Amino acid sequence: MTMQYRINVIKMQLVGNMGSLKAFADIVILGFVLIKSCTVTEPGNGKIIIRLPQKQGRDGIWKPIVIPLQADFDQQVYDAIVEAYTAARDASNYN
Repeated sequence: MTMQYRINVIKMQLVGNMGSLKAFADIVILGFVLIKSCTVTEPGNGKIIIRLPQKQGRDGIWKPIVIPLQADFDQQVYDAIVEAYTAARDASNYN
């Protein structure tokens, strides 16, 4: 049985001509945790990729700050952000 998490996208900021980068999202999980600056990209192959926040290490490699430990939680975060992104994109006629 999959646990349902309460994931709310509280901000979806579409970006202009930034290549495959399309938006930034802020989400709240279970009303207790705020995660800022999730990225939404569309690399051109019809897929939407969601990345949780990362920071660049001293070695120059980008490393995740937030790491989902359960696959079902990761999928629910993805679904919530994609749903909010597509609604915002469609409402603004932005592609």
